[in-house]
Amino acid sequence: MKKKIKINIQSPKFNMKLPALSIKSASKFMLFALKHANDENIKENVLKNEELIKSIIKELDSSLNVFEPFTLVEVISEDTNIKIDII
Repeated sequence: MKKKIKINIQSPKFNMKLPALSIKSASKFMLFALKHANDENIKENVLKNEELIKSIIKELDSSLNVFEPFTLVEVISEDTNIKIDII
């Protein structure tokens, strides 16, 4: 079964709870957001390395299918919580 990624970010200035998305959909969203970033350096690097980024995401997507659901990242600080789950 294809894995999905679920992202939850909570901070005083920013709250985001994304529903579980397929890795492919999440990567398309991420690439779109990075291409439209305010930082010209980020945009330039993403555009220059877009094919490499896509190939890494494709490999990641196929590699994750052998694992049980797990938490990829969990950061808890005084005022910010970030959690990324692979489900």
